[in-house]
Amino acid sequence: MEIIKVGIYHDDRVFARALAIGLARESRTIHFVLINNMDSKEELDLILSSRESDNPKVVQLVQNQELKQRDATPYRLFQYEESRSLIDDLLFIYFKMTGRVLEYRGTSKCRLLTFASDAGGSGTTMICISAAKMLYRTYGSRILYLNLCPIDDSKKYLKSDGSTSLLKLLYYIDTGKDFPLESFITKEEEFDYINTGVMNAYFNDIKPALMSQLLKKVDGLGEYDYLLLDIGSHLSRENKTVLENSNLVIFVHRWQNHEPAAYYENISQAIRKKADGSKLLVIENFAGDDWRQESDEEIWISKDPEALQLDQKEGVLNVDLSRNYGVEIAAIAKRIAEDI
Repeated sequence: MEIIKVGIYHDDRVFARALAIGLARESRTIHFVLINNMDSKEELDLILSSRESDNPKVVQLVQNQELKQRDATPYRLFQYEESRSLIDDLLFIYFKMTGRVLEYRGTSKCRLLTFASDAGGSGTTMICISAAKMLYRTYGSRILYLNLCPIDDSKKYLKSDGSTSLLKLLYYIDTGKDFPLESFITKEEEFDYINTGVMNAYFNDIKPALMSQLLKKVDGLGEYDYLLLDIGSHLSRENKTVLENSNLVIFVHRWQNHEPAAYYENISQAIRKKADGSKLLVIENFAGDDWRQESDEEIWISKDPEALQLDQKEGVLNVDLSRNYGVEIAAIAKRIAEDI
C-alpha cells in the first residue's frame, strides 16, 4: 500500500496539531507531519498551509467555504470541513496532480438494492432513505445512496451545497481511468450519497456497462454493505437492466390509489418480470386504518403524516423513526438483512 507524506503548516499551531490528529485518525494512506516553515527540507508529497504559495505542492486552507477549489489550481480546501471529507478531497487533489490513486480498501461485499415504484407519489424515496437510516441504526450497515430519477426527491431530505458530482463520476468511469471514488461521495453520519442535483440531467446516462463498473468501484472500496439505487417510477431501459441485476428489488406500491387499475397492473407486472432473477420485496405504502397484510411477501407501511418534520434551519425534511412508522421501517431493514 502506497503511503504519502503531507506536511501541515498553519499560523495557529494549536489548530494545526488538532487538525493533524483528526486527519490521521481517518486515513491509513496519508502520514501527516507538522512543519515549521513553508521551505521545510522534508520530502513531502503535499503541504496543507494557511498561507498562499507558488509551491505546486501547496494546498491552501481557507476559512471561507465559498473559496474552496479542488478541481483546478490553486487548490484550496475549507479548513473546518469534517476530517473524512478533507481526506477525500486530498486524495482527489493528489490524483489530479500525479494520476495515482490512494484508497483504503476494506473487506465488505457490497450488495445492490433497487427501490422502484409503479407511479410517482408512492413514497419510494422516503422509504429508501428511511430504510438506509434503519439499517445503520439497527445493524450498523454502511450505505451508499444514488438517485436515478429525472427529478431527485432525495434533496427534500439531504443537505446539498448545490454541487453535482454524477457527471464527473460518469466521465471517469467511461474513460476507464483509475480514480479516487471517495472524492465523489458526500459523507453523512448514517449513510453516504452521490450528489446529483435536484434536476438530475444525467439520470439516464448510466448505461449497463457503466453501472457494472460503478459497482466494481464501490465494492473495491470495501467500505459499503449496500448500494441503494432509487429509480422511482422511471423504468428506462437502463433501469430495467438494473432491476435484473439487483440482489433485492423493493417494489413500493401506493395502497388503494391507482386507477385505472389495469394500467398500473401492467407496470407492476413489468417490474415483477424484470426482477424475476432477483429477490422481490413488495411494500404497500400509505396504508389506511383498515389495512391487513395479505402475505409474507409484503410489508405494509401505515400512513403517518407526522413522521415528517421540517428542519427550519437546514431547510430539509427529517424522518422521525421513533414513531410507529419507524417500527414498520424496521421490518423492511430486518427483511433486507435476513434475505441477502
